[in-house]
Amino acid sequence: MQEASSTVASQQGETHLSVGRGALASILFAIVRPSDAKAAVLSGNSLTLMHSSRSMKIPLDEIGTVVLEDEWWWRAMRIGIATGESTVSGLSRSAARAFAESLELERSRDFFDKVEARPLTDEQRQAVVVDKGRNLVVAAAGSGKTSVIVAKAGWLLHRGLRHPADLLLLAFARDARLEMEQRIRRRLGEETARDIAVRTFHSLGVSIIGEVEGKRPTLARAAEDNKALYDLLKRIVGDLLADRGFAGILLKWFQDRFAPYRSEHDFQSWGEYWDYLRRHEIRSLKGEKVKSFEECEIANFLYLNGVPHEYERAYEHDTATRERRQCQPDFYLAENGIYIEHFAINGPAGGGVRVAHQRGQVPGGRGSRAKGGLLATGAPGVVALPGDGDRAIICGRVAVAAHRASVVRSTIPANLP
Repeated sequence: MQEASSTVASQQGETHLSVGRGALASILFAIVRPSDAKAAVLSGNSLTLMHSSRSMKIPLDEIGTVVLEDEWWWRAMRIGIATGESTVSGLSRSAARAFAESLELERSRDFFDKVEARPLTDEQRQAVVVDKGRNLVVAAAGSGKTSVIVAKAGWLLHRGLRHPADLLLLAFARDARLEMEQRIRRRLGEETARDIAVRTFHSLGVSIIGEVEGKRPTLARAAEDNKALYDLLKRIVGDLLADRGFAGILLKWFQDRFAPYRSEHDFQSWGEYWDYLRRHEIRSLKGEKVKSFEECEIANFLYLNGVPHEYERAYEHDTATRERRQCQPDFYLAENGIYIEHFAINGPAGGGVRVAHQRGQVPGGRGSRAKGGLLATGAPGVVALPGDGDRAIICGRVAVAAHRASVVRSTIPANLP
């Protein structure tokens, strides 16, 4: 069954769309439905219905309803106007749906331009007019999902497809519900908004239980107390960690995926990088506020492997001068006497190693030797500079040190030079 449909955009930006019967449907419906139209053409501000011996041109603003109905293997499109109803039959189901949606986009162009403070985008308009029973709209935060919900409600009412009391709008959080209520009132009018139910999933569930059981349930403390919720989640995770397999997966996720990595080298200027960091506060799993995602990775690695550390502890020797403040290496491993300083240097291609400081020295210092040693890390290479008798393990963006008999476990990439 070959469908006859095509879409062409004119130079003036008007939509030209046609839909018609395929070969088998043309023969069958010419016999069983001789009075039905065999094709429809949308052009500019009018819809033309093509019959075997005549055509009928209908202005879009005179169309009241557009209804799709299934019949056998095909689909019919019923066009309601003031003088009656006309039907285009024998259309393939996919072509009929696509044509009906395009027709509705043209009919509702003015509505979509004005329903919100700014005209809806093409994607938002498509999300409003599509009607498949269950429609899922996937979009990022701040991309206009609430606008789609407001426009969908307004469009259903504008077309007379639903009454205000038939609509239920749901939000996850109370703030989102309040925003949606305000938008509905502001864009659709106070009288219309009064009869539209806007709820949170939580309040809807509680009201349904109350209606069915005859009394509302008492809420768990975790539903109203953030501290209780935190304790509950901590217990759940603790129970899950008893499974060694799951524990390994969870620890790897927290170490590698918890902090979305963005290097300062991804930005055009230091100003852009610091603006980004101010907008996205970076804290390690231990709760420390750190200055980069790379530092967060190092802190998380140490924390998850049970390595006690302090963030930006003052160096044990006095290094302050009139021009420089006291040196504060990024991490201090008290049990090992080792400092870790992350320089975020952009190493050579392939992740090679760059030497940044002489052994036994610290940035801004005067040759003072630490008890354990200094381990400097870089991105993507690292530099390890421990004192005598120390060893270092270098691994990707994160490096950890071994001091004398104490060893911090790690892995070494196979491609490390």
